[in-house]
Amino acid sequence: MNILVADDQKSYSNAIAMILNPYAKFIAEAYNTQELFVLIEQVKFDILLLDYSFPHLNGIETVKNIKMVAPELKILSVSMFKDKNIIQKLLDAGVRGYFCKDSELDKLIIGISAIMLGNIYLDDQVINILHGESTKANGLLVERELDILKLKMEGFSGKEIADKLCLTTSTIDYHCKNMIEKTNCRNINQLIRLATLNCWI
Repeated sequence: MNILVADDQKSYSNAIAMILNPYAKFIAEAYNTQELFVLIEQVKFDILLLDYSFPHLNGIETVKNIKMVAPELKILSVSMFKDKNIIQKLLDAGVRGYFCKDSELDKLIIGISAIMLGNIYLDDQVINILHGESTKANGLLVERELDILKLKMEGFSGKEIADKLCLTTSTIDYHCKNMIEKTNCRNINQLIRLATLNCWI
């Protein structure tokens, strides 16, 4: 596994590299934006640990630019920020996880393993940060809507869900539309992602 650590705090970056070195085939560090993009173009990395406060670009812009150059690169955001809005925007931009800098560094290994398996990783602090918001959002959905959402998350089509719950497809469509409006999501895929991240079901 090839790992790239992008953080302008050299002591923190070095500490991460030291912990991850036994698990990496190749590990590199970037301390500024220029080094970051040069390395991405030169080496095929599997995962990038990206500091949200990386110099010259904010974290969200950096993620979008990286996705244009290396769309397959998995990104784990590492930050001191504990703002729900920032975390959600980064996840919407395509990062696969969020790790708070004051968490135990050993947990990065767990996070990277989860991301490499195709999952989204949020450390315990991030889950707690999002918890208050998720509880409120979950309270907006009635039991029938949660049943439908769970089946949607499992990959069932509207017709299959209708058959399972003895409802019509138009009723399923109505509930899905209602859930999207209640949670201010753009579409059902964003709703599923929101439900998954916040453990509503």
